[in-house]
Amino acid sequence: MFRCLDCCRGQQVLCCNCCLVQHQHLPFHRIQRWTGKFFEREDLGNLGLLIHFGHDGNPCPTLFASSIHTPGDEIWEDDLIQDEKSEGDVQQDIEDGAFQKGQGMVFVTTSGVYKRQVQWCNCEDALPAHMQLLCMRFFSSTLKRPSTAFTFDVLDQFHIETLECHTSAHNFYTKLQRITYNRLPSLVPVRILQIGKSLWQSINFFFQDRYRELMRVSREWRYLKSLKRTGFAHKPNQMQKPGDLALFCPSCPQPGINVSEDEVKYAEDA
Repeated sequence: MFRCLDCCRGQQVLCCNCCLVQHQHLPFHRIQRWTGKFFEREDLGNLGLLIHFGHDGNPCPTLFASSIHTPGDEIWEDDLIQDEKSEGDVQQDIEDGAFQKGQGMVFVTTSGVYKRQVQWCNCEDALPAHMQLLCMRFFSSTLKRPSTAFTFDVLDQFHIETLECHTSAHNFYTKLQRITYNRLPSLVPVRILQIGKSLWQSINFFFQDRYRELMRVSREWRYLKSLKRTGFAHKPNQMQKPGDLALFCPSCPQPGINVSEDEVKYAEDA
């Protein structure tokens, strides 16, 4: 039995299937599982929740003829692999993608960092993957083979916190990690891969978390916001000139607007 902490339904308890149906369009709610004695933390991704793209969150008609997206550049910390290989063989396997096991995408939201399985639209006129993400208000970290996406809300929140609270990107991401898993925030979502004969003879490889992606996507987000505010959103073919994205300052002298030509000439002569 499960209950949701974010739904406005009080302490309603649901079975697994009802919980998945209720959260088909709410994939990042926090849920708990009843163990028989108490409620413990659970994740919708572990229950098999699938996010559908291209049809307003509904399954694509070609669902049974398509496959679940398998990202190509992420390894989850709880997917620890032990194998009897030399360090050189292990490094080569990593470069070749031999340890890319995790299925699904990483989504960074205001309520935490989650891993979810996704189903792309495979219709003949389907949009590219990053455009399908944008239609669902997700900003992809890459254009090809996206494996990480940020919600519009979390990017707006980060932008406001950097302006008003002077929050660094590292502190903001660690806050999201703490929200996701308060007991062990360092486990969210990618850190270490252990390979070796035993726990005492293992080779540790440290992998990036989503901090680097946050830095890159936040810069792109701010630039796109600047284009929107200055009127370039509907002029994709128009080239920007130096100063086009600058904010208009009403206090600065603008000949013919807030200062006359004679005043400008008098100031230059003085």
